[in-house]
Amino acid sequence: GDTIIMRTSVTENVTIDKNLNIISWGATLRGSTILTKITGKITVSASSLRVNFNSIEFETNSDNCFLLSGTSSAITTQNCSFRATNGNIISGTGTSSNFYMENCTGTFASTFTLYICTNTVIWINNCNYYDATTPGTSTTQQPAYINSSWINFPLSASSSGNIQVTYTKFGLIFQAYTDVTYITLSGTSGSSLLHCEI
Repeated sequence: GDTIIMRTSVTENVTIDKNLNIISWGATLRGSTILTKITGKITVSASSLRVNFNSIEFETNSDNCFLLSGTSSAITTQNCSFRATNGNIISGTGTSSNFYMENCTGTFASTFTLYICTNTVIWINNCNYYDATTPGTSTTQQPAYINSSWINFPLSASSSGNIQVTYTKFGLIFQAYTDVTYITLSGTSGSSLLHCEI
């Protein structure tokens, strides 16, 4: 697919209908940590697409940051940051679709969360999502795979959904633990936690 290098931040809702790579200009500079920001909603509704983001900051604009509704499509975010100020980050409704996050961070305002998925499989690897005080619950009816991450929002799986977690910590950073139910399971598939701290 084509590659777009973003130099400036934008406030815009975008529908992507082709394979595409979007990279922050800062990511092309050696040693740079500059993130280009997208405030708005990214929609991937076509089938069998591959959309990749690198070093982009995403912020909600009274809606989700992402709507993944295309069948067998995938979104990958690497070295990205998410800010759920007035909406959830991911809505996943596309059958057999996947949303991958690697080396990402996120902050979540009260009641908002990372994902609400009915048909999308979630993959989280080496991410830090600990900056949240009273976040909403991330829910899935499909598998959610979480590895080597820090999570501070509740997770819930229902229907055929399950949660597979390895080497992950749940809780607030620099604060005492509180009485929080971090995982709720009401689905028919088995879930597992391996080498985790809650």
